[in-house]
Amino acid sequence: NNTWGYDVGAASVVLEDFKAIPLPDGPPDTINSSSTPIEDDETIVTFGAKADMTQKVGVYSQIITFTAVTNWVPTPTITSISPTVASSGDTITITGTNFYGNGVSSAVSRVTIGGTSCMSFNVISSTTITCVLPLKDNGVYAVAVLTDMGPSNKNVTVEIANLTMQSVDATLCSSMTLDEVIYRFDARDGQMYRVKKMADGNCWMIDNLKYEPPTTGDVPFLETTSGYMTANGVNAPASAANWDVARWFDPSSAFACAGTVHVATDSTTRCGYFYNWYGVTYGTGSYNTTGQVNVAGSICPNNMNPGNTTSSPWKIPTAGPSGDYAWLNGKMAGLAGPTYASGSSLPPNWQPTGAWQGARGGWYRPNSHAGQAGGTGYYWSSTNFSNSQINFLMFSLTEVVPGINYLSQWLAESKNVGMPVRCFLTP
Repeated sequence: NNTWGYDVGAASVVLEDFKAIPLPDGPPDTINSSSTPIEDDETIVTFGAKADMTQKVGVYSQIITFTAVTNWVPTPTITSISPTVASSGDTITITGTNFYGNGVSSAVSRVTIGGTSCMSFNVISSTTITCVLPLKDNGVYAVAVLTDMGPSNKNVTVEIANLTMQSVDATLCSSMTLDEVIYRFDARDGQMYRVKKMADGNCWMIDNLKYEPPTTGDVPFLETTSGYMTANGVNAPASAANWDVARWFDPSSAFACAGTVHVATDSTTRCGYFYNWYGVTYGTGSYNTTGQVNVAGSICPNNMNPGNTTSSPWKIPTAGPSGDYAWLNGKMAGLAGPTYASGSSLPPNWQPTGAWQGARGGWYRPNSHAGQAGGTGYYWSSTNFSNSQINFLMFSLTEVVPGINYLSQWLAESKNVGMPVRCFLTP
């Protein structure tokens, strides 16, 4: 029998958010609140108890159960996406309902494309989410949102049609905003690269080139099984016969470069491959190239080589006081023009965590093999210095030399040394 006489009248209940209080002799009484509860809200319930004077003297207890139901949100629903066709790395907008669980956007725990998490996502509102598409092969994939209330429907799809490095041109570069990054695939081998609109207004690869050249064609590329970048190995004399052979080397199995891992199609680091200069220029720059001239041919996407004389928008940067590296160096530092001056504010821009996201991968030299890996970044330029040397970019944690240092001394290296490559194009 009921001897407690619970009083659940409005006068004895503080209405702050949600209530569910049992009546003495009936089903639970639900009291709704017009306020919106948030995490850590408190509910104060006051009730009285009437003693049964017929009971013997003693201590009596009874369990009282309070059931509270918060503002329940249904599972998320996806109604549409835009655009419906995009490339890996592009941003799509997902439209639907109930992207908030329990009133907070953090309740969206995962957004997937064909079961693969977006590179990143942003919950704009309870009806809108943006997603940076993950790296996927061409195909049609289901879009799904997961909140703490459960998964969404999976009948809305996006078609991934990956765009290529070869499709990037001056028009696209002009349309990009400063610091915008897009993802594109090299049509030659499917390797993915990030392309960024840099402070100099140009579009740069911010991953090192990782193209495994063919072993036949206009300029055959031969992998150096002996570990040397020259044709004849140890102590090969400087000559056209020894150096005018395109060479490349994969450093990932030999050492690690100082650059955060960037997952590409094969999960390699940003070290890319190392090439000798004949390989970098696709045979248009040779041992017999003399004088301080810029060579046009390159191993870049849409390369120009003896069999393809059409000029490419992608090219190897030039070195020197007004070269492409010097211009980028100045613009990243907020200057009006190029600079090769020494200053503590310059090196951070070139580091793995800087704007250019360079890799300090060192070089691969005949006789001494790998060197300076993890400490210094070396990159080829297209600027010839002499018949045996090339100007190049060098940066460390403390200095940047875009082919020429602050004392106006040119920085040159042998054409048979292996160094990485980055390409860029102008709008």
